[in-house]
Amino acid sequence: AKAAYAEAICREATMSSTQKPHELLKLRGRKEEPPTNASANASARAASSPAPVADAVVDVEWWRSEGKLQPFLGRDLEASGELERAVRVRSWRRELVLTYTNELGTAWVANLVLSLRAVGIDHSLVISTSDAHCSALYQARQRISCGHTSWKVPSCKTESPLRTLWYLRHHYMVRLIALGVNTLMLDGDITVQASPYAALKALPLGRHNLVFSLDHKPACDEVNIGFVYCQNCTRGGRAQWVFEETVRREASFCTPQADAVYGDNGTFWAPTDAAGITTGPHRLRRFATAQDQKVMSDAVGSSCCGKHTWRKLIPATATVIDKNAFKQHFASDRCAGMPEDNDSDGAYTTYSHELLLYSQLAAGDSPPPMETVATVPPEVVSSWHGTGFKEVAGWSGGWLTAPPMLAHFVGGDVSGSKISLMQALGWWRYEADEVVSSVYTTLSLTNRLPSNENNLAGALPPRLLHPCTPSSADASLCPSSWALAPEAAAFAPTTAAAAAGVAATGGNSSGGGVLRRVRVLALSGPGATPVHPTGVAFLQADLRARSRLAALAALMNRV
Repeated sequence: AKAAYAEAICREATMSSTQKPHELLKLRGRKEEPPTNASANASARAASSPAPVADAVVDVEWWRSEGKLQPFLGRDLEASGELERAVRVRSWRRELVLTYTNELGTAWVANLVLSLRAVGIDHSLVISTSDAHCSALYQARQRISCGHTSWKVPSCKTESPLRTLWYLRHHYMVRLIALGVNTLMLDGDITVQASPYAALKALPLGRHNLVFSLDHKPACDEVNIGFVYCQNCTRGGRAQWVFEETVRREASFCTPQADAVYGDNGTFWAPTDAAGITTGPHRLRRFATAQDQKVMSDAVGSSCCGKHTWRKLIPATATVIDKNAFKQHFASDRCAGMPEDNDSDGAYTTYSHELLLYSQLAAGDSPPPMETVATVPPEVVSSWHGTGFKEVAGWSGGWLTAPPMLAHFVGGDVSGSKISLMQALGWWRYEADEVVSSVYTTLSLTNRLPSNENNLAGALPPRLLHPCTPSSADASLCPSSWALAPEAAAFAPTTAAAAAGVAATGGNSSGGGVLRRVRVLALSGPGATPVHPTGVAFLQADLRARSRLAALAALMNRV
């Protein structure tokens, strides 16, 4: 894909003005149109003068921003001009990678940002729901760029931190589209093995606007919003409407007027109740698992169908009397299907559809330009559970030999924990543990570390890297005093007990009683990995030894 994209850029750069302008459009992924009489005349006039010779050097890795941007600590992104300031500091060539978190997501987000940097991508921005958390991320040695937000889903009768966390990304996608920024929105439980930009800019994806990963079959209403990319999306356009509709629907579920809309005798059910398709009782549903993903799936499906559909999330209960009529009224099965892109020049297979809906126009305004939605191929993004169409599932062991550019660990908790799986695959960066330590120390939350059962606290033991005050006089007994110490750190045994301990372990002292000591994590697990029948069995057997060896190597090299 990188080579094909570079070749297209080179061909465009070296074309003279006498060559067909519609061929340039084709190279850029736009529809080929025959030259008009005016353009033909212009070409004829240009032919009488010598054609310029291009001497261009094409940067095929234009997306590399590591070391070229300043870190950023923002104020409230809802304050006037603050998001614009964040874009000026953190975007690179109109590109930005966006993710979101709260305190509990520190480890995931830190590893995501570090994995992006490892492939050369530093144009990222973390949005947190807490000002203090943002400051702590920024103060860590790794300088995680962050802005916090006071935004909440509008008009909700009760505040829900989870609802705010899930929907703030849709809100900021709307604002970033308005600022003309191509934004890649990623979940925190993703690791990056290679840059996706070559694939996103090459054909066929390069001609599409809204790109997302699939949850199941190739259909507009099967979105997995762990990966969403909006490129060349028009301000006030069709892709922007999808994000606006997602927030609008969620807001309608939690307003004080929600019962009047979705409850008994509500306007939502009035047509189907009157037609004998449904009947009550109608009660608002509780907050559902992955609710924002379901709501956005319905928003994308609605735009593809050109009408409002509700296949993934019906917001209230109902007794269905006529199933076929119910499906015809609410669902989007047929109109939301995405045909395969017919592009012989394309490096990957994708599926796409036109977006038909947009915000209401003012009198005299023309409809926004056509925009399209497309699926990202599994070679670029695959998930651990592998339910997306043609994805390589992580649990199958396929990632060991054919890792995707971006691995989404959704569904990984059932296999142990997501961070444990990242370690087993060698995709966990132990600097993330140092970020966790710094953040929780800065926020004075060391006594509120999440249980290490789910590894939310990181890969290493929760308190290993945290500052502490040992009860004994020997400071070397405090884990952080050696784990975070420079190489060949010097410790002075100040008690007879400490000196005796050194002698018992065969330690050597040097330089006037100063002891140079390296403490090693206890290792367990298989010394060599035997043959296993499945990939998941391999990961389970190999996990402990590999993760602890990686931790040891990380600590001995100052992470």
